Amino acid sequence: MNYDNPFPGMNPYLEQSRVWPDVHNDLIAQLRSSLGPQLPPQYRIAIDQRFEIDVAFPVDDADSRNIVPDLSLTTRRANVGGVLVDEPSAPAGGLLVATPAPVRVTYLEVRQAPTDRVVTVVEVLSPTNKTPGSGRTDYLSKREDILASDVNLVEIDLLRGGEPMPLTTPVPYCHYRILVSMGWRRPKSYLFPFMVHDPIPKFPLPLLQGVPAPEADLGPLLASMHHTARYNMAVNYDRPPPRPALDAETLQWVEARVAPFREPA
Repeated sequence: MNYDNPFPGMNPYLEQSRVWPDVHNDLIAQLRSSLGPQLPPQYRIAIDQRFEIDVAFPVDDADSRNIVPDLSLTTRRANVGGVLVDEPSAPAGGLLVATPAPVRVTYLEVRQAPTDRVVTVVEVLSPTNKTPGSGRTDYLSKREDILASDVNLVEIDLLRGGEPMPLTTPVPYCHYRILVSMGWRRPKSYLFPFMVHDPIPKFPLPLLQGVPAPEADLGPLLASMHHTARYNMAVNYDRPPPRPALDAETLQWVEARVAPFREPA
């Protein structure tokens, strides 16, 4: 089995909902290992976490997208007028419903000693951040708080699906993008857009104004993750990449890239 990444940058097959959480958390850990040694002595980089509500749908579809609900429903027994009201009987065989569950999402914080002040937040977007619901609402609220402060924000979007994060300046269509927003330069920020056939662009990790910014390079990290986690064994290259569908020309290019990794007929 060839464990190499078939793509020069982001592998769109890693966007599958059953694979992405592992990719997300692994990338956060790899970023810390890569950037930590580049930081000046008075800085440290920490992995933090939050919980977002995700929904596991009872369907066998590797390409399905998780959707975040604004409302979860529970059933209970109520005593009305002294009469016990029970759940109605279900048809034979019952039925399946989406199941809300908290999902752990990791991100990075660069902190300055000795005050432990947060200088920079590094986010890798998850499907819940790009889908209408509480996950997106909560993330947008946190994002607005950061952008209203002097904390730097690095926002890495390696998911083609869903609604991109809002920007005030229109940008050309792209599959993926990395936003670098330096606290002292707002509202001006820097966007690194790229397509599935492009290498992932390098970008700076901003610290305090005047402090040299380390360089982040996701490409080698993703290549290393392919070898370690053997992601080529977790995806199905016999099928098209997860939704949204690629245009015909790009899909043809993708199929040529994964052809050597397909199972023999």
